[in-house]
Amino acid sequence: NLQDCCDNPRFNARDATWYFLQACQEYFLSAPDGNDIFTFPVIKLFPNDFVESKEHPHSTMLDVIVEILQKHAEGIHYVEWNAGSKIDDCMTDKGFHVDIEPNWENGFIYGGNSANCGTWMDKMGGSFKANNRGIPATPRNGANVEIIGLLASTLHWLDSCYQKKIINIGGVKNKGGKEITWGYWRKLIEDNFEKYFYIPLD
Repeated sequence: NLQDCCDNPRFNARDATWYFLQACQEYFLSAPDGNDIFTFPVIKLFPNDFVESKEHPHSTMLDVIVEILQKHAEGIHYVEWNAGSKIDDCMTDKGFHVDIEPNWENGFIYGGNSANCGTWMDKMGGSFKANNRGIPATPRNGANVEIIGLLASTLHWLDSCYQKKIINIGGVKNKGGKEITWGYWRKLIEDNFEKYFYIPLD
């Protein structure tokens, strides 16, 4: 959600990851060297969950992409680095807790809480007079439609690349150790999407 020259980055925007992966996909589809994106070198400043490394190990973009999907498949739970008024003087303690969990009945990823904006709609109330301090103007906790759509798009892309042998990794494992292929996860979302997000007009 914030870079700050990588000195005090904030990792609390659940949708930023998926817009990043969509941008990777667009590069893959549009750039002359698009197929090479998976081998692009990546320097990881924070390879161990908020512990900055002096060595800055190298990775590839494919490693990063798979790690993102793997972490979401297992579930993500942490309290923001440097939580408190130093990084956000309006947010309550609850808002600094970031929790994301997959639901393997529908393939959706759920996250956030009522005290954290969590997505691009990140207007946090800051007025004592209006009694909205620490209350998101537009709460985005739950399974947001844009995140689920971007997740499905990413899975479709990775499945296609795996089927065409452009990449050699076909999926991830959930926290129970079950293999979740890109194709299975994508189909789970597609089979359930309309049931949750489409309301027919009479």
